[in-house]
Amino acid sequence: TYLPVYNQDGSYARHSIFDNHLALIDNLNIKGESSRLITNLYGEYELVDGLTFKSSWSLDYNNYADKVYNNTQISVGLPAGNASRTDTRLVSFLNEQLLTYNKRFGNDHFLNVLLGNTLQQTKYNTLSLTGRNFPSDDFQEIASSSLQTGSTNSSQNGLVSFFSRAGYTYKDRYSVDGSVCADASSRFGHKIEKAGIDIG
Repeated sequence: TYLPVYNQDGSYARHSIFDNHLALIDNLNIKGESSRLITNLYGEYELVDGLTFKSSWSLDYNNYADKVYNNTQISVGLPAGNASRTDTRLVSFLNEQLLTYNKRFGNDHFLNVLLGNTLQQTKYNTLSLTGRNFPSDDFQEIASSSLQTGSTNSSQNGLVSFFSRAGYTYKDRYSVDGSVCADASSRFGHKIEKAGIDIG
């Protein structure tokens, strides 16, 4: 069945409760902007022969902005237009320290020991705004609307980990390894993640 796209007066034809596709294409105003910054920095220093300290830092910064304006040419924008905006910021910080000892004793013995800890923190913030009843479709900023609402939300969580590993190798053939890891999280409380000894 043929359904006209426009009415005789040139306005968009609306059939039942649905907008036609051209009305949606021409009048949906959706914009999204995002920015992201990722940085990494580390330093390493040999304290004594075989003993090395390494510290690393990283930052992941994310910022998003979504803007929507529904004008009066489409059903969702009736009767006088509506708009929304959501700004979201997510920041993650990570810091790790490693102390590593590698030493060979004679020709038959090799010892490897690692101690370390990790600090991680994540922060989340969001701001949501809506506006209704605009003077006309030429005014699309929320500040131009007569009815405005807004809300904010934020959260953060952190993780602290401590870990160690030790390994002994004899004649590059036989080895014994052991490791321990403990985590403390603001989400899940405190726990021992893993502890064990491997012989190979």
